Amino acid sequence: MKVCMWNVRGACRDLFMSHAKDVISSHHPDIFILLETKSDGTRGREVMRSLNYDDCRIVRPVEKRGGIWLFWKKSVDLIYFDSENNHFQSLFHFKNLGKEALVSGVHAPSSSGARHKYWRGMQEDLPPSNIPWLVLGDLNEVTAQSEKKGGRAFRPTQCTYLVNFMDDAGLVDIGYNGCPYTWTNARQELL
Repeated sequence: MKVCMWNVRGACRDLFMSHAKDVISSHHPDIFILLETKSDGTRGREVMRSLNYDDCRIVRPVEKRGGIWLFWKKSVDLIYFDSENNHFQSLFHFKNLGKEALVSGVHAPSSSGARHKYWRGMQEDLPPSNIPWLVLGDLNEVTAQSEKKGGRAFRPTQCTYLVNFMDDAGLVDIGYNGCPYTWTNARQELL
């Protein structure tokens, strides 16, 4: 079972398709999740076919902000799917393993008040603990000073709602692969 998530920050950019094909050929994910596509379902289905995926679900962007595409291969069956703005919950059956797993894609709100409300809502709606749960996405939150560079100093209280949600759900941060800083506020030295 391989699941890959990529915050593309725009799926209509010139280099998007070549980078997407590189990711697919390097990792061969059964499930491929693209965040912040800023594009509609028509483009999503075109990309799904170009990347040789068999099916998809699209969470539409709101005024060209956000958007999530969920692609999967025939090696998995989608059993359940639900979505709202910049978030989806899905239950997949992995045929080769004979097992099910919850997969959630998240592009959390950027404003702290909305984000805190979001994490409280997630905490109040936890799935059954007997099913493995993978939560992937742009959480728009840092949980340690080492996760940011410059700007205001990290305050542990700023991520309380996320940490409480993760603790209650039994989630573990598995890290990432790629650029550590995806938002620079136009400061080139951070790239």
